[in-house]
Amino acid sequence: MDDRQELTEAARQYHRKKLYLPNKQEYVVGLESVPDRIEGYDKDEWEPVVPTGGLYDLGLNGFCTVNRYNALVLNTRNMLIADIDFGDRRFSRFAGPASEDEVLTNLQELHLLDADCGTDFAQQDYRVYRTHAGCRVICTSRPYPWEDCGWTAIRFMRFIESDPQYTTLCDEQHCYRARLTPKPWRPEEQQVCNVVSGDEARISNELAEQVRLHDELTCS
Repeated sequence: MDDRQELTEAARQYHRKKLYLPNKQEYVVGLESVPDRIEGYDKDEWEPVVPTGGLYDLGLNGFCTVNRYNALVLNTRNMLIADIDFGDRRFSRFAGPASEDEVLTNLQELHLLDADCGTDFAQQDYRVYRTHAGCRVICTSRPYPWEDCGWTAIRFMRFIESDPQYTTLCDEQHCYRARLTPKPWRPEEQQVCNVVSGDEARISNELAEQVRLHDELTCS
């Protein structure tokens, strides 16, 4: 069993399940195993943390959780990730670019954002992934710690037309997120995404293990 399979198996013990309480004659949502820790984003949203030690050395900046519909999620405080949903803006205010080409064009025009904000986004390398409904963009060449770069990260996400709901979630949690396993209602999917650009992108030593975990889980 490889690292990817071991991590996926380890996450199963933290899947939420409906449990019946005979004395109360009602169902509750709970876990079969007690997690070492949970991450709570508000009083109703909590996610058990899945240990990655011995498989992926994420250090203090990255950790994996199981979300409310039992998908494995990478949470990272320093690897810039943007989630983009394709669509038609005439029908949905959440719709972003219409195609991969538009995403790549936005990335090629990052010098405009840099001129406005005094940032260095145009000098970085990016890996672009095709997802079920859009694209995922990851900056691999340098870290952008949320605590120091949160404001500029939000400007970046808006510039490349990231999903507004995703941007808001990152801002509330003070970290970036990437789902690593398929949504359970898409049983035909064997992987979350595949690389469409940036195979040869520079990878910062500080981000290398997070990139490895992401690609092994999502693209295999």
